[in-house]
Amino acid sequence: MSRRRIHSAPDLASAEQAIAAARAAGIEDDALSLVARSDIEVLAIDDDMKQANTDMLPAAARGAGYGAAAGALAGLAAATFPPLGL
Repeated sequence: MSRRRIHSAPDLASAEQAIAAARAAGIEDDALSLVARSDIEVLAIDDDMKQANTDMLPAAARGAGYGAAAGALAGLAAATFPPLGL
């Protein structure tokens, strides 16, 4: 049975101390979560450690790829089934 503990820190130094104390108690990093405002940047975080990738360029590339694929499928459907008026 796992237990969930929630702690609110008044400042960054207190949050860092709480994380250090949890690590010292033997809690592994994958069991710890730290939530903060987006303007608080402690250290550079590796992409594989992020739960949400907020980089706009890869998302825009995926969107362009999906849009191109959907457009190609719609074009093929319109060429294949002209009586449907697609």
